[in-house]
Amino acid sequence: MTTARHVLCLSLLVPSLGAVSGCASSEVALGGSRGDVDTDAPADVDDTGLFEDTPTQLRLVVEPASETAPEGLLLPQTFGPYTDARNITAILKPAVDVSGTASAFIPDPWPGVLPGASEFLDGVLRLSVPATGRRWETEILDGAFFLTVPPGAWVATVFPDAALVPIWTESVDLGVATELTLEAPDGLPVWGQVTTGGGSPATGVTVSIVDLEGVRGPHTVTDDQGWYELRAPAGLATVEVSPVTGSRLPTLRATPIVSSEDGARTNLAWANTGTVAVALRLVDEDDQGLGGMPLSLRSERLDGYGAGNASWSVELTSDSRGFVDVRVPPGAWRLEVGPEDAPRSSRALDGVSITEDIDLGDILVPLLDPTPITVASHAALPLVDAALTCRERIGRQRTFLGRTGEDGTLDLALPDGVLVDCFVSPPSDRDDLAPRRVTLTGGVAVGLTLGPGEILQGQVLVDNDAGPRAEALAVVRVLDDDGNLLAQTLSDESGAFQVRIDLSGSASP
Repeated sequence: MTTARHVLCLSLLVPSLGAVSGCASSEVALGGSRGDVDTDAPADVDDTGLFEDTPTQLRLVVEPASETAPEGLLLPQTFGPYTDARNITAILKPAVDVSGTASAFIPDPWPGVLPGASEFLDGVLRLSVPATGRRWETEILDGAFFLTVPPGAWVATVFPDAALVPIWTESVDLGVATELTLEAPDGLPVWGQVTTGGGSPATGVTVSIVDLEGVRGPHTVTDDQGWYELRAPAGLATVEVSPVTGSRLPTLRATPIVSSEDGARTNLAWANTGTVAVALRLVDEDDQGLGGMPLSLRSERLDGYGAGNASWSVELTSDSRGFVDVRVPPGAWRLEVGPEDAPRSSRALDGVSITEDIDLGDILVPLLDPTPITVASHAALPLVDAALTCRERIGRQRTFLGRTGEDGTLDLALPDGVLVDCFVSPPSDRDDLAPRRVTLTGGVAVGLTLGPGEILQGQVLVDNDAGPRAEALAVVRVLDDDGNLLAQTLSDESGAFQVRIDLSGSASP
């Protein structure tokens, strides 16, 4: 049994922006043999009323103040999506225990022997809610799995370890305690040979089928002639070859179309391009070397390979004098400097051509610059104690916090020239104003305006045999259709809540 931490506060953990202070926490027990991913499932929604001229799809995430209730374990649940709800009754339902088995008929790859046998699988089970980006995962060991989730309609995806079993999905409706029996389809063969740059068989390298998010499913290793065989569902299949650690060879990818029982022969080969030496130095404004600075190199295109067929990346740290020396395959690269706690800007250089031994020289990593920000109401009055939580888009994606002063302004130290996504909250005594999302550029002065927005209200209830009861002090978050936080609040003793939301989007001001 594992636990997941539930955070209760008026300023929560903003998924796309980072941590915001002022929280209290509790823990909830979860099933599963390894850490379950804390996610939400849909629940009942009673929505009436209209948002005028509002095309945005909204979702409501409700996190109960207490995970234990007379009705059973209560987990966070998602409501929606909807475009016309103004008054929402969100009914939380107790979590359900899900257990079961996952198995497959494993064909024997060798001719002249028995055709195969039914076997229990090892792997990963993912339960997800389409279009929400939210999911729970648990490990499958010897065919068995267990986890606890909110009730509702889910998509179950199994990522088997076995090479001859495809990734597969099933729709499941989870109500009361549920026992699932998941059986893999046969799949279609994906097979071929992996060779080195000189045309020799690549022996003992790992070949995998991966999904659209890069999650590895069935995998195997090549034999002494470089051959492999896997199984995939019909359609597009992404085959990935992982090089031996330390070899400086890129990861290979191919995307065959699997459409017949004969499958798809997919050969992959490393190009005979070798590596080139790269040198550079990270410096400050006084031309002094910056030691201990994190830096990454990620390929955009590699010589000798088609677009998207090979990739390579490396994480580095400058030495005490700011120098970095590394060997990489030739091609076009993205170089990114991402300070962790140092008060310096992140830097990103795209399209750096590295086709031969090269010294990129000194790369300046400047100090963070104060960015003047003014926050006012729609009546053009300065807002005192408005809160900003900003997160940079590159580097280590650091979070920057600040509050406006008496004149409604603040100088927030942001990375110069770097885009940052900010969540702007009105002062605590201005419940007539809606928070706002906005994208800023570090170093560019800006004036922000908070308006009344739209009012969203409702009530949080808990399903009960005697009739729904009010759930007091539940955290209610409103998200847009991209999963961005629009507003958050707590329900009162009767379960009622009301928030204002700004639907103008997060475009730059």
